[in-house]
Order: sequence, then C-alpha cells, then structure tokens
Amino acid sequence: MRDLIDQLDSSLAQPLYFLSLFTALAVPDIAGALDSDDGLANGGRYGAWYDKWAKPQFGKILRATLPPQVAALTGTLDPPMTGEAC
Repeated sequence: MRDLIDQLDSSLAQPLYFLSLFTALAVPDIAGALDSDDGLANGGRYGAWYDKWAKPQFGKILRATLPPQVAALTGTLDPPMTGEAC
C-alpha cells in the first residue's frame, strides 16, 4: 500500500492528473477490502474507510492552507464530502 501511495504522490508531481485521480479514488476501495474479514470491496466499506481515514485529513489540510487569522476563527473544519457521496 505504501508503494501505491508513493506512486500516487509521484504522479501528482509529473503531472499525471487522471492517473492521480484514479489512484486516489481506488485507495479507499482497496483499503476497505484489506480491513474486511473476507477481503472483498463494496460501497459500504469504501465509505466507512473514507469517513474514518481520509475525511479527517481533508479538514486538517484545508485548515493549514488558511491564513492564520482565518484559521483561528474557523475551529474544526468538517469537509462536506462524505464516504457515501465519494
């Protein structure tokens, strides 16, 4: 999985945006299946993994891009994209 994430980062630097998008959208599916007892992927596992691991990171990244005076006023940012929507 680490190799996949490293290659995703490299594809963004190239810029290979379609490859980056495809890989980024596949990661929750792969990880959700790896977390399951039967090793199978499905929409529910995708959404649950996204909500647990990816969604919190988006709020942190978004907050880090704000000017300090704005970030101080925002508190916790909860991205609107849910695992179900993704």
